[in-house]
Amino acid sequence: MILKEGGGIIAHRVELADTFLKKVRGLMLRRLFADTALIFLFERPAIIRIHMLFVLFPIDLLFLDESMRILDLTTLKPFIGYRSSRVPVSFAVELPAGTIRRCGLKKGDRVEITGLTQGFSPQERLAP
Repeated sequence: MILKEGGGIIAHRVELADTFLKKVRGLMLRRLFADTALIFLFERPAIIRIHMLFVLFPIDLLFLDESMRILDLTTLKPFIGYRSSRVPVSFAVELPAGTIRRCGLKKGDRVEITGLTQGFSPQERLAP
């Protein structure tokens, strides 16, 4: 589950893109994407680029730092959307379009991720 700090569910289901192939595939060619967050984890903070080639629906996108704070957020259109993080980020989160507005998300908000099926949390991965 992904939660907004201070309360509020952002998405009930969480999928993890933690391998090269999962990151490359992302949401390409999927037909459904509801109440789910696709989380991209990076070994170290980096400037990343997200494209919408072969993604069939709009999405909301969050770029997060190592403390799970939103550095940037936007909505991308199918097939033609593209966004660079512009600054190094530790996580990117893809959400169904409308989630940013529905949850009142904005730059500086923090999120919490719980219940990953792989049994690991991003916070644990970044712990010293």
